[in-house]
Amino acid sequence: MSKHPGKSKDEWRGTRGNLLLVPDPDGSYPAEIYLDGLDVRAQAQFDVRARHLAEIGIIANELQFKKLDQPAGHPTIWEIKLTVGKGHRFYCWRSERTWCVSHGCRKPNDLQVRHQVSIARQRHDNWN
Repeated sequence: MSKHPGKSKDEWRGTRGNLLLVPDPDGSYPAEIYLDGLDVRAQAQFDVRARHLAEIGIIANELQFKKLDQPAGHPTIWEIKLTVGKGHRFYCWRSERTWCVSHGCRKPNDLQVRHQVSIARQRHDNWN
């Protein structure tokens, strides 16, 4: 069970929707595994972003949340940015009123972002 309080299996609920961590086909939760490995400050920062997305539906500050790309026929992948330490990123998509978080990683360089987006897309396809 998750050590993040206030959620049922890592779900944040709000007036504009919810945010959840998506499982892999093997039942593991890559975003939860990465989040659990972060220090308390980074976990708290993720919690603030997750609550904001669930409550408001979007984060307007591009330093905290960024639309990466939207090719035809594929979901838009977004990046949740944590600025604690050297930086961390979580990748997600929206399915109706639910933000679905695929996985997290240390802040990638520009060339590695495409790879992170492809991982998120693959998890989206496996999840749907």
